[in-house]
Amino acid sequence: MQKYLNINHFLLLIGIFIFFSLPHTIFAACTSVPISGNYTVSTSCAFAGTVDGVDAGTGTSNTANITINPGQTLTLNAGQTIAWGGTITINGSLAINATASLKQGPIWMTDQDADGYPLTTTQTWSQTQGANSRRRNVMVTVTNIDLNDTNASINKTTTPSFSPTAGSLLSGTTVTISSSGADAIYYTTDGSTPTTSSTNQATTPLVINSAVTVKALAVKAGYDNSAIATAAYTVITLSWSGTTSGSVNIGSV
Repeated sequence: MQKYLNINHFLLLIGIFIFFSLPHTIFAACTSVPISGNYTVSTSCAFAGTVDGVDAGTGTSNTANITINPGQTLTLNAGQTIAWGGTITINGSLAINATASLKQGPIWMTDQDADGYPLTTTQTWSQTQGANSRRRNVMVTVTNIDLNDTNASINKTTTPSFSPTAGSLLSGTTVTISSSGADAIYYTTDGSTPTTSSTNQATTPLVINSAVTVKALAVKAGYDNSAIATAAYTVITLSWSGTTSGSVNIGSV
């Protein structure tokens, strides 16, 4: 049974607008919408896709939540379908065009070879899984399309490598992440899966100052994004007592 958000429930909430046409109003696209997980509207915006929203969970269950901060408005433009799962917390305003839909349920993308790279950027809403469809929340990307959606190994960017390799390093050591032919390399140090919104090595080199697990993603135009590479580092602590004279050379540890 399809679960639609009953708009009558929203009419009981303060600060909600239902509008039928806004011909002279342009709403900025919501930024940093996660592929998987909850989303907080911290600046007034509208989701970019014809079908869009939040997605989390497994099977046909969507557990992702939307929160609208005070003083901010989430707008559903004409013809849009916006999906959600668990709750919508409205501390600001929700504006829904007469031809827009707010639906509870999962978001799907076509990914025949199940490699996390969709055939197209098109997202769909449905309470049932279609042929060759996978949940959006398991995609590696929703913007880089698969050049061959029947073979997961074709046109894939080379998996990144680390130098120095994983292990113990002196504090302040710079680690270089490489991928043959890649246009850019992105990394995280908080355990999360890197995306093209993560830290770019070209602008922020990776410096090891404490124990950390690094995950890296390489991208190249016309190719699928690389597999995720992981390297764990610890920091060497040097200590000695007494007095020394002359020089101290620290080589490989």
